[in-house]
Amino acid sequence: MHDDDLLAHIDTRGVEVLNATDDKAWTKILAAGERDQDTLELITDDDETCIVSVPFTTNVKPTHVVIIGGGANDGDISVSACAVVKVFVNKPSLGFEECAKKTPAQTLDARVGARDGGVFELDKTAFDNVRTLTFYFESNVGDTERTSVRRLEIRGRTMDAADVNQLKKC
Repeated sequence: MHDDDLLAHIDTRGVEVLNATDDKAWTKILAAGERDQDTLELITDDDETCIVSVPFTTNVKPTHVVIIGGGANDGDISVSACAVVKVFVNKPSLGFEECAKKTPAQTLDARVGARDGGVFELDKTAFDNVRTLTFYFESNVGDTERTSVRRLEIRGRTMDAADVNQLKKC
C-alpha cells in the first residue's frame, strides 16, 4: 500500500457509531495510538450489527481499508470478530434497515481479509470523490450475540492531492 492513512482528514466531530456499548467507541478503532492497542475495541451492544459513519473534511479517494476484528476478551464467549462488512459511499445517515436492504459500494469478508492482515483493496470506480464512508458490520464469525472490532484504518489520498502534471493526454 503506497497511499496515506486518511486519519488526518476525518472530521472527528461528525463520526457516528450506532449500537456500540459506548458512543465514543469509534476512537478505539479509528484514532491514532488507540487503534494500535490490542486491548481496545468497539463492541456492539444489543446484537451483532453496528454502523460506523466516517465523514471527511475534504473529498478523498480511499484505496484500502484495514479491518481487524476482536474476540472474546476476558473469556466473554458472547463476543466474536466481525465477518461481513458492507461499505457505503456518501450515505451519511443510514439506519440498520437501510444498510440491510441497500446495495453497498463494496462488501468485505473479514474472515478472508484476516489472512492478509485485515487489508482490503477497494473498488477504484466505486470509491472516487468520497465525503463519507459508512461501515455496516453485518455479522460476526462466531454467530455470537455481539461483534468486536479492534482496528479500522482508511488509506488513500485526498482529491486535491492529484498532480495535474502526472496526467496524460488522451
